[in-house]
Amino acid sequence: MIGKNKCFLAGIILMSLCTVATGCWSYKELDEMAIVAGMAVDKVDDKFLLTVEVVSPQLEAEGAKFESVLFDSAGRAVFDGIRNIIRKSGKKLFWSHAKILIISKTAAEEGLVPVLDWVGRDVEVRGDMWILVSEEETAQEILKGEKGLYDILSFQIQDVLWAEEHLARFPPMELWEFLNDIGEEGGGAVATGVYLVPHNGGKIPQVSGSALFKGARLVGWLDDIETRDMLWIRDEVQGGLVIVEEVGKEQTKVSMEIFNSRTKVKPAYEDGKLRMKINIDLEMGIAELSTTKDYFTEEGITFLENATERILQEQIKGTIRKVQREYGTDVFKFGQTIKREMPDRWRQMKEDWNDLYPGLDTEVNVKAKIKSTALMGKSIQVGE
Repeated sequence: MIGKNKCFLAGIILMSLCTVATGCWSYKELDEMAIVAGMAVDKVDDKFLLTVEVVSPQLEAEGAKFESVLFDSAGRAVFDGIRNIIRKSGKKLFWSHAKILIISKTAAEEGLVPVLDWVGRDVEVRGDMWILVSEEETAQEILKGEKGLYDILSFQIQDVLWAEEHLARFPPMELWEFLNDIGEEGGGAVATGVYLVPHNGGKIPQVSGSALFKGARLVGWLDDIETRDMLWIRDEVQGGLVIVEEVGKEQTKVSMEIFNSRTKVKPAYEDGKLRMKINIDLEMGIAELSTTKDYFTEEGITFLENATERILQEQIKGTIRKVQREYGTDVFKFGQTIKREMPDRWRQMKEDWNDLYPGLDTEVNVKAKIKSTALMGKSIQVGE
């Protein structure tokens, strides 16, 4: 991924040089552009504090070298703050290659309409920019974190998102999808959580969990396990690990890798009451066992499958109840499912959905199938 970003920036340099060489009337010289890699948005009193990470490519004898620098500025509106950054950078900001948008808790709780209106309206901002919410006090803190192996922190965060988007630890949310979700009738949007963790005496950004929105306002958080439960219901789990603890008399911990996951959600109207039926089918392989007991028999595998089904069902039900009762936002997209499957009933209930949703009945069924035991077909044996 590091090489990919370097090739991408080298391409920008080459295109800029080609434009100069051909004498195009609308060209922009490289030294006239401030290429934005990422932006953080904070709210301080009645003003927005904008922080941008700008790529600074340098042409040297041995090749291209890339560095980054942070610029920040406040404004009464988002666009006002962005324009004020030019006073410090001396260059117009170039947004077409911005990869991440980080928003502070305060700004998200007050409502994202001012931020989303600008990013959705500006012609240079791309819809595939990742949207994240900072769990730190400010969003700016994230862009001031350690860069690790990278020269540009925004690209480091982007590569982590790419590498882990199939592990179901966070909702991989791009700007276009987030804008669609907050506009859905009766729905709720989610964004990736980001925070700082200790690293070599400093702090480095880490993505995990999800920020929950009702309309355009932040209303709560889910950790990485609860986030996976939510993604299961939305049929968005493509991989990752399931760790089941306290299995059997030995209190065994079993780690299983998800090979395949399919979820079907159907509304059912029975005895005058609406219920959401959630059926999850899992195919997994055993990755790790914390016991010497031999579970690699037909009976043992069935025991592990049943234990996994029972534990996950209760876990997912708990996450549904938490979101319904504490946050009241339909991040599971139940409303959209009802609208699609029962359009007539949805028309009758949509005006009261916010009142009906917290008490909506759900039925969760998990079917787990263990299909692989990796290279070892038996447990580790320890001598006396």
